[in-house]
Amino acid sequence: STSRETRPGASRITTMSKPIAFSHPDIAPEFPEFFRAYLECALWSSTISDSDDIRDSDPFDRHFSIADFTPAALLRLQVVALAFFQRSAVWIAGEPEPGCECSRWSKAGHDFWLTQNGHGAGFWDGDWPVYGDTLTKLSEAAGELSLYVVPAAGDEPEQVGVE
Repeated sequence: STSRETRPGASRITTMSKPIAFSHPDIAPEFPEFFRAYLECALWSSTISDSDDIRDSDPFDRHFSIADFTPAALLRLQVVALAFFQRSAVWIAGEPEPGCECSRWSKAGHDFWLTQNGHGAGFWDGDWPVYGDTLTKLSEAAGELSLYVVPAAGDEPEQVGVE
């Protein structure tokens, strides 16, 4: 069966029929929270670019959710996010808790996407006073990514890809 739902706080993200589990002993328990925030920020901060579509310039999160990433896109984003997380977790943990209603791990996932992709906010904007510069350099080294709409095919609805 095809599951297209995600639950807040779930320890895995299910897309299509293949769950992406985070139970490997080398993956810190904070990673699922970090990764979920990274994906949510990607959808929130990215806009649909299609001049023939009435959705042009709409944010992806207006039309798509985490469950709508293609398996290949989700895997690529997971690899990028995990590589950053493994290099930066010690610095993220060394920062004071953020002044928002989220945890440092959610804020870090959000700010990683923003900084990695050159948005006007991120690790460098003052919320990470101790290691913001280091986290910014690590984010920028990950390279920019862009979301795009994968057209519907057969019984499959539109999905979200990454390049």
